[in-house]
Amino acid sequence: MVVIIALLIILLVTVGGCTKPKPIDPLVQKGRTIYQAKCIVCHNADPKLAGALGPEVKGTSLELLKLRIKEGVYPQNYTPKRTTKLMAPMPELSDEDIKALHAYLNSP
Repeated sequence: MVVIIALLIILLVTVGGCTKPKPIDPLVQKGRTIYQAKCIVCHNADPKLAGALGPEVKGTSLELLKLRIKEGVYPQNYTPKRTTKLMAPMPELSDEDIKALHAYLNSP
């Protein structure tokens, strides 16, 4: 009986470890790379947390990202999380780059 229970436990552990990891969306991966290269200087490496200079950015809207990154302004009627105006525009980021960044910041 003990042998059967031990074999069942081994089987469950073995089968339980055989699931394939969920593939990462290429757009989300591109956004993660952009975030790590451009954003963590001011924002936290974990976008759910505030950084030294920049606020948390997890869940940021596409409109806010486009305006802040391209023009350095906020959407009309938007209340900033911080009152500093330190973020400089980054015109080198394309619309596709910003969409990828948005996908990453809004991924689970």
